[in-house]
This record gives sequence, C-alpha cells and structure tokens, in this order.
Amino acid sequence: MMFMVSCSSDTLQGGSLPLSRLTDTGCKSEVLSRAMENHEETPGAESISLKAISHQKGSVTLQVKHLNAMFNCSSDKIWVKSDMEGKIIKIYEIENSVAANCMCAHDLSFELGPLAEGSYQVYLYHSVKEPQEGDFSTHFMVNVSPSLNQTISVE
Repeated sequence: MMFMVSCSSDTLQGGSLPLSRLTDTGCKSEVLSRAMENHEETPGAESISLKAISHQKGSVTLQVKHLNAMFNCSSDKIWVKSDMEGKIIKIYEIENSVAANCMCAHDLSFELGPLAEGSYQVYLYHSVKEPQEGDFSTHFMVNVSPSLNQTISVE
C-alpha cells in the first residue's frame, strides 16, 4: 500500500498494517539547506518519536513522528508505505524527487495500528520514487504497550 503525504491531515488505511493521519510540515527551513551546502552545523537532530495514543483489548495504536527527516529540497511529494510481516514492521518514506543540490528537513507524523502488544523490529527505508529495501535508513526495536513513549535518535 502507498500513501501520499500532504501538509494537511488525511486518514488512509489498507494492507497488513493500517497507516492514518499523515502530515508533513514540508521543507522546514531554507537556512538548513544553505547550512548543509556550506558544511556548517545543522540545527535539530533527526529522531523518531513513538507514543501509544490509544489501546483496547491488548492492541495499541502508535503515533509516529519522524522529526528532521532529510529529503531533497526539490521533492514536491512524499509518500509513506507501511507493511508488517510477523513481528517486523517496515516503513517506507518515498520522495518524488528531481535532481537538486540541496536537502531540507521535514517533520512527518502518522499513526500505525492497531498493533498487538509485544516486541517488534522496525525498519525505516528512505527511497526515491519507489519503495526499495536497499535504501535502508535505520532499524530499531520497540516494545509496544499502552505506556509506550520512546524517542530514537537517527544517526
């Protein structure tokens, strides 16, 4: 399943792992783009925030925030695709990009679930135009529970 991210809230579902309420801030700052071009320190570390926002009878819906996710500054659309195989969650962030010599930070937010309580491996992929597992970005473990409130630093 594939979803287009817009600057407003959307409800989107389908496939083996429902994904809803996608939002994208768009390019946060031209200053960040210029800082990267000049090899200067860039503000705001990239991170992923996971928070349980609802639970019912052993299942939990997660709010996922990918803060300062870097995308090509000429990308006009960003899609997010989610999939689950057993206890493995795959999230694909896909940009529709044309070549440009700059990057800019976006904050993406969406909800995943419901998920059964338990431990999961999460793989985040960043790719251009089509989801590809070769475009690996980060991997982490998460213990899904009603009290989940975790931030993962992306390096």
